[in-house]
Amino acid sequence: MWRTALVTSSPITSIDAILHLTLVDAMGHDLASGGASGAALAACRATRRSGGDLRDIVATIDRTLTQWIPDRLLTAVIAELDSDQGDFTWINCGHPPPHLIRDGHVLQNALERPAHLPLGYGFHTADPPAQEHVRLQPGDRVLLYSDGITEARSPEVWHPSQRAR
Repeated sequence: MWRTALVTSSPITSIDAILHLTLVDAMGHDLASGGASGAALAACRATRRSGGDLRDIVATIDRTLTQWIPDRLLTAVIAELDSDQGDFTWINCGHPPPHLIRDGHVLQNALERPAHLPLGYGFHTADPPAQEHVRLQPGDRVLLYSDGITEARSPEVWHPSQRAR
């Protein structure tokens, strides 16, 4: 039996043993960036509820942004965790790679895969990127974060690469 503990500000839903995670970060600090994030989350939820997989979610977000909020990029990690089996599956569109934390230590590059292009320009509409997959061990933790953390200009801001060690 897996136990899932999360500290997050991103939308999380659980259906049976599958935990769905969505982390989005829209370009900018204006109303359009808030609208892009809201549209992306709505597209994600609608696609997931209609039975779509991670690739379908990425394609739908990309298509939605291209149609309704053009010229606005959005980075995202769309992921699922099967809490019964420990299967972690994700697609990373423009974010830093997730960190795998095992026994209190970051396993360097364990989840590092090339990030795909950000969403919003229609690159993923016809051919969404492949899903990445790893089987976690009981007690493992995965840290997802946006480039907003790594690009912070204040020394008081918490940085995952320093804190997660």
